[in-house]
Amino acid sequence: MAKHLLVVEGYLKGLVLNLEEKDKYLIGRDPDLVDLILEDSTVSRKHAICFKKNDHIFIKDLSKTNPILINNNPIKKAYQLKEDDKIKIGQNIFAYSEKDIKENYKKEAEDYLSKSEEKEGYDTIFEEKVEEEPAFSNIISQEIILKVISGPNAGAEFGMEKNCSYIIGKDPKSCDIVFNDLSVSKNHAKISLDENNNIFIEDLNSKNGTIIDGEKIKEKRQIFSENIISLGTTSFIVWDQKKETETIYSVPIIKKPKIEELSWKEKPIPKKILVIGTATILTVFITFLTFFSLFKAEKVELKKIDPLNEIQKVLEKFEAVNFSYNPQGNKLFLVGHILTSIDQEQLLYDINKLSFVEEIENNLIIDEFVWKNTNDIINDNPAWRGVSIHSPKAGVFVISGYLKNIDDAENILDYLNSTFPYVDRLENRIIVESILKKEIDSELIIQGLIAISFQINNGEIILAGRYSEDNRSNFEKFLKNLKTKQGVRSIKNLAIETDASAARIDLTKDYTISGFASTDTKKEYVIINDKIFNIGDFLDDMKITDIKDKTIYLEKDGLKYKINYKE
Repeated sequence: MAKHLLVVEGYLKGLVLNLEEKDKYLIGRDPDLVDLILEDSTVSRKHAICFKKNDHIFIKDLSKTNPILINNNPIKKAYQLKEDDKIKIGQNIFAYSEKDIKENYKKEAEDYLSKSEEKEGYDTIFEEKVEEEPAFSNIISQEIILKVISGPNAGAEFGMEKNCSYIIGKDPKSCDIVFNDLSVSKNHAKISLDENNNIFIEDLNSKNGTIIDGEKIKEKRQIFSENIISLGTTSFIVWDQKKETETIYSVPIIKKPKIEELSWKEKPIPKKILVIGTATILTVFITFLTFFSLFKAEKVELKKIDPLNEIQKVLEKFEAVNFSYNPQGNKLFLVGHILTSIDQEQLLYDINKLSFVEEIENNLIIDEFVWKNTNDIINDNPAWRGVSIHSPKAGVFVISGYLKNIDDAENILDYLNSTFPYVDRLENRIIVESILKKEIDSELIIQGLIAISFQINNGEIILAGRYSEDNRSNFEKFLKNLKTKQGVRSIKNLAIETDASAARIDLTKDYTISGFASTDTKKEYVIINDKIFNIGDFLDDMKITDIKDKTIYLEKDGLKYKINYKE
């Protein structure tokens, strides 16, 4: 029997994973960690493991961010695979089989074998076929249609029936209509239809609210086909398929009858008007001659407006915003990132002051909404509550904070790689406390400060212990280097300076001093654990450097020790 996994659905369709040669296979996307590699961004570095037991194949899930499904059900422990079980890993569905591939998929195998000699590399047994879609596909039978006109789900249509209600949001477990939009709440709004197909909408206490034709609603409202409803950055309309489509007729232009008037040459001019007119002309002529020499004629030029230059001046403060201007229809298209909703209001206000812009199509992404919604999801995981995402400037996202270990850091980065929409703009500044601890331990050993201990609390380093007067310069150097380490926010120094003896490691409890020999000036020999030692001898690889009254001094690998005794 040829035990194997075969991709039957997904863009890796036809890929075969052979499970015969080894007793254990790691499956994932990291070529340095796994045996079977899947080139899928939604697959974790180590996603699953297959192993043999009593000639059966078992599979166990290793991914916390995107768990595998067996026949559309999650598994909590190792599962014994059976013939034709369907396993979903990332975006692909595998089928488990113990039959020969040629017998199970005869036609696909013949195509594969006939072409395998011509191809090189990593082939599959399926040839992808492009099927022509029938005309008028995806026809919805329900009378009432919800059509998404902008946002991540633009173009999607959802059918609705009368006497029913529908929850709209981004949570696929609790919503009837799901929008893949970070600015939409988990349960954002509710649409209800009565028996007469009247449509009502109400907001479910969402963060960004429900907006109808630019007005944020506070209570349940009836909506009509001409209304545009906005949830976050997603907009949609709702209409009845069976109602007749309205036609807009142009209003005919009625020409006014032309009234013939007498020419001014034919009209008689009164004498009074002739006298007044003559006097006025003479006065103006004399005034003109009087002041003619005082003024120099200048050429008056009309200032020509350059629309592109004027728009660029407005956008100088918004570096992440790009635009396209159509002078034919005086229409301005805006795309890119903007930091906050207040910045967007200011930008639109400045653009509306440009007289030549008649219409604005706004496709700007408000970074504030993006990172706030992502932080809400991150905070649901207790292990990730020490980190958060923010935007220092428009179009740039930074994730920073402190995590306990490297596994937590890898898990959150795996999650963001598969869910965060702007991962290419995301900068990683996460500090892993276990790595920082190893760096500080190493620095203490280098400086010979073995009696110094420390704790790390969200970037604050608390130092305790003792150091000798001889090690004062080393301790100051250690503090200087510690301040430059990435992830150290502040240092609380509780360590104290003592004499050389107090700063040594005390080994008195480990050894018994039973005697000593001395001259008039100093002690020369000492009996430790029934053996005689002199200065320069080694005790358990520790060199005896000096023998003083009541204390023996030792050194090993740069560390200093002492043994106290009674005379």
